[in-house]
Amino acid sequence: MLAAILLASISFSCTRPEESIGLGIQPEEDLLSVSQMDTVTMVAYTVTEDSLRTDELSHTLLGNYNDPVFGRTKASYYAQIRLSSTSVDFGNTNNIYVDSLVLAMKLEGSHYGSSKPQEFEVYEIDEDLYLDSSYYSNQTLSIKSQNLVLDGHSVVKPNVIDTVSISGNALAPQLRVQLDTTFARDVFLSQSGTANLDDNDAFTEYFKGIYVRSNTLDGGVLSIDMFDPQTSVIMYYRDLNGEEADTTSFVFSINNLSPHYYHLDQEKTDNLLPLQTQDSIPADPHTYTQGGAGVITRIDFPFIEDLDGAEGFVINRAEMIIPVKDPSLNRPYRPTQLLLRRPLDESTALIPDDVSVDFQTGGFYDEEVAGYRFDISRFIQLTATGTIEDNSLFVLVDDRFALANGTVLPGVRRAILNGPSVSADDPSKNMRLIVTYTY
Repeated sequence: MLAAILLASISFSCTRPEESIGLGIQPEEDLLSVSQMDTVTMVAYTVTEDSLRTDELSHTLLGNYNDPVFGRTKASYYAQIRLSSTSVDFGNTNNIYVDSLVLAMKLEGSHYGSSKPQEFEVYEIDEDLYLDSSYYSNQTLSIKSQNLVLDGHSVVKPNVIDTVSISGNALAPQLRVQLDTTFARDVFLSQSGTANLDDNDAFTEYFKGIYVRSNTLDGGVLSIDMFDPQTSVIMYYRDLNGEEADTTSFVFSINNLSPHYYHLDQEKTDNLLPLQTQDSIPADPHTYTQGGAGVITRIDFPFIEDLDGAEGFVINRAEMIIPVKDPSLNRPYRPTQLLLRRPLDESTALIPDDVSVDFQTGGFYDEEVAGYRFDISRFIQLTATGTIEDNSLFVLVDDRFALANGTVLPGVRRAILNGPSVSADDPSKNMRLIVTYTY
């Protein structure tokens, strides 16, 4: 019965494709038999994403942002700091005067929300961080109760554009948070010449690391380069042990040897409120997808196996088009590319079209269709024949594979996507699968 319905759809909705479609796939003498259909049944949902592995990435997230559609995102991070040299001895610490202790964070150009001032807090971690362990966006660590930010210096206005001048040098944009100098003396200077400052194994056993968060409800989420040398904790001090005062500094490094990860709290609102108590909601007629383990879109192709039931039916190409709602309004935080993944047990897997060096799927935003284009030819071929049994796809902004390989940077970019039934009058506004075939 389903096969009959499908064949009826083919006969009444097929068109002759543009001549460029299928070239290199279909022999030139067979072009007259090539047709297209765009009536394959698709069912779309918005689903929750429990967590995302966020450790050891080149960039981390910090700050709070209240999205009017998706709700509030709170991003914070945990990081180990390390000695920049071994056998650290500051000499007679009675003659050392700490001028300042600064947490410097090199800012990436992108941010989400506003750049208005935020109130930042820094705490000492009270449990070990391990480089060979996995950490997830919903995971927390124990911290000590003292806020290490210097009184009166917790509010800082992020600036992702302008350089900063440090000791006469123009450096890339930074977020600089002043920390308590008494803490610097009590915790760092007090260990001068002791085993705790001999090497990093001893130091990280003594001082576990820092936890950084924003206490502002609606500001912006910032992207911080954790592998840039400018991201560090710097103690500026005057050494009065000699005949003349020596103004200098000591750097506690944050680098690729420092275990770190970011934590996300995401509070859903409006259309997404049902996801507080249930796993998914059907397209209404829109679906939603957001970076950072927020929400993602799931698409099912419930009758796709019927494409294999018609004798002589050959799929040459399958292109999925996903338009966005209100393209002009979506622009500020719209992802330049969306990713497709297959459900795999409790994880996800690349789709067959992406199992190559150059990632053939595409998924980039296309102004012509006011949405995203994906070439999923192999996936459709393999699901139609039953080689791949699960006919579902996830549409997402980021995942561990993309983040770890630098395909995308961490963020909370988001898109409101048109589902399969947004418009009965204008199919170009709908999520759809265009199948180029011979029969």
